[in-house]
Amino acid sequence: MIATSVAPSAEKKPCASGRLRVLIIAYAYSPSKGSEYRHAWELSRELAQHHNVTLLFGDSDGLMGSFSSYDRFVAANEDPVQAIKVRSSATEMAIARLMLRMPFSLFFAFLLRRWHHRAFRVAAALHTDRAFDVVHQLGPIGFRNPGYCWKLDALTYWGPIGGAQYVNLRMVRRKLSLYFFEALLRNIDVWLKRFSPYVRTAARKFDRVSFATPENQTYFMRYFGRFGEIISDQGLHPRSGVDPRTVVPDARLVVAWGGTLNARKNVDLLIAIAERSPQNVAFRVMGDGPMRNVLERAAKANSKITVLGQLARQEVQEVLGDADAILLTSLSEANTAILFEGLENGCVPIAPKINGFAACLNDSFAVTYPNDTWEETVAAAVGGIAQLLDPDVLAQKRGHLASARESLTWRALAIKHMRCYA
Repeated sequence: MIATSVAPSAEKKPCASGRLRVLIIAYAYSPSKGSEYRHAWELSRELAQHHNVTLLFGDSDGLMGSFSSYDRFVAANEDPVQAIKVRSSATEMAIARLMLRMPFSLFFAFLLRRWHHRAFRVAAALHTDRAFDVVHQLGPIGFRNPGYCWKLDALTYWGPIGGAQYVNLRMVRRKLSLYFFEALLRNIDVWLKRFSPYVRTAARKFDRVSFATPENQTYFMRYFGRFGEIISDQGLHPRSGVDPRTVVPDARLVVAWGGTLNARKNVDLLIAIAERSPQNVAFRVMGDGPMRNVLERAAKANSKITVLGQLARQEVQEVLGDADAILLTSLSEANTAILFEGLENGCVPIAPKINGFAACLNDSFAVTYPNDTWEETVAAAVGGIAQLLDPDVLAQKRGHLASARESLTWRALAIKHMRCYA
């Protein structure tokens, strides 16, 4: 273990007062996609209100080297961020297409590392031309690819860091599935990465760090002697007031679920919770993916489940606007955009006590359930849903949610990051 938890270059300070020149490296940056794409998009805009932001990115469409959604946006809108494309070769783009599916996606990190080499060369050239005050390695949040911008002579900051958490294999119901072995390999990889010179060097050399989840904070403190604040990788836009929607006795409680229909999102758990929930609870499931056929079979046998498929963003907002709660069942998650979209729409979250959920949700406005053994988890989640059928409980949680939302806004997250610039 590294002997000290103090940043190795703690004496380095931004050289300017007021508006700083900030360089952000974020591989994924898009006006239309969620998760890490939305993270970089929203956060960089908030930071641009306070500082002069330049951003390097490599993907806006979900495929390395593809920039169509960004190009469409800037053709009709002015971008407050000076966004610069770091392009990939035709060969790399072709390889990236193969890595969209398992098991090839396990090797995408190697391709992404090549992108970080190019991004560093671009960053170094920009920094030589006119020095930046702060260099912020923003994404991807997964700790396997920290990049190389800690080498620049500026205050360097990496965060929020995610990915250093283990999947509870007891919660993977299909033990002979491809995902079970993927999760096992990822757990082994998380353990082995503490020995990686690439990760260890970055962990030691960045001047500041922050973390997306408590597990990541603990991992870096234990193995690299680094400590930093927990900052969510997802946020929401402000909304005032208590949501006026209520549930009256004997009415249906509408629970939304959204995401890729795959094993990591734990579609099996979603189905089990829906099957055991009270009859007057309706589950509206948004998304598509390899487990859609499994979900559709369950929906045929259980009228409580409605499969909506892949929806446009506006349609997602409409579903969330009509829902009373949003259910999360993921086996591993820093945070997810659909949760925060649900919070924006006044949906009470129902989520496992893991990862980012444990850091940003509490029982005053959410229903959190354990993620230990299968039966315990299903029973606790179903019990939490049943509580929300009481209109007083639902109204109370919505009232607390209205008060808590401000601390979860993109603006509040940007302020936390800017504290790391100081």
